[in-house]
Amino acid sequence: MQPHRCVNIDWLEVYALEPIEEPHTPEWYRAKDLDVSERDYGTRLYEQMFTIIDRHGYRLLEVRRKPKQTPDQNAILPPNACHIRLCNRTYYSSNAVAIMQEFLKNYDLQFSRIYRIDVCLDFEKFDSGDMPARFVYRYMKGAYSKINQSNLAAHGRDPLAPKSITSPSNYAKPQTNHTSSKHGLKLA
Repeated sequence: MQPHRCVNIDWLEVYALEPIEEPHTPEWYRAKDLDVSERDYGTRLYEQMFTIIDRHGYRLLEVRRKPKQTPDQNAILPPNACHIRLCNRTYYSSNAVAIMQEFLKNYDLQFSRIYRIDVCLDFEKFDSGDMPARFVYRYMKGAYSKINQSNLAAHGRDPLAPKSITSPSNYAKPQTNHTSSKHGLKLA
């Protein structure tokens, strides 16, 4: 039987340029009949940050625009620079990359480069037969080392796990009633 694996994009952010003569402010997107949720703050590089909401009320894309200037008034980025990032829920659609491409095309944004892309691999067990939960347990107990990371801490809880991550009894044998993806979805 072939192992169940899913390779997917976990983060996609592009660097693009707005038309210099037509700044794509939140008001500009609203005039194009898009729902926009503005933030009261920007980022280290951009003054404006806002989210484009889809027709179902979910966050679709995050836009960061209007580059900040340094104290001597020299811009670090061109004045029409922006970053566009897919929001988390968008990755669950079958056409996440196409959504990004269509947004850039439909709103006249010139793609410059991929700023960040993270790729993930979801699987039920390692090829060796080891279970991911047992590997994580050993990792958290310090059986493995990660270069440049000396302190480990687990936060949150897994609603499908009956005990805490520090309990070795959870990992003595794999649970057979269900498996879960990295997103906490019940697969079986």
